[in-house]
Amino acid sequence: EFVSHLRVGDVAGLDRFKAMLLHTYDAFPDVWWTPVETIEAPDRCTIRYYFEGTHLGHFMGVPPSHRRVHI
Repeated sequence: EFVSHLRVGDVAGLDRFKAMLLHTYDAFPDVWWTPVETIEAPDRCTIRYYFEGTHLGHFMGVPPSHRRVHI
């Protein structure tokens, strides 16, 4: 029943979520996730986070820029 609602769209299922994370780590091998806020309920959780890494691989069709990104 896992669904992650991301800016790029929903990712349903743990297998698809894990694949998305592997794709992210391939493109940003030094990625750093910093949680900012967590809101929890019995059947769901929302996490606001800060994302930082160097864009060294293809990501969602974008070729590597070799630049540091902050999202």
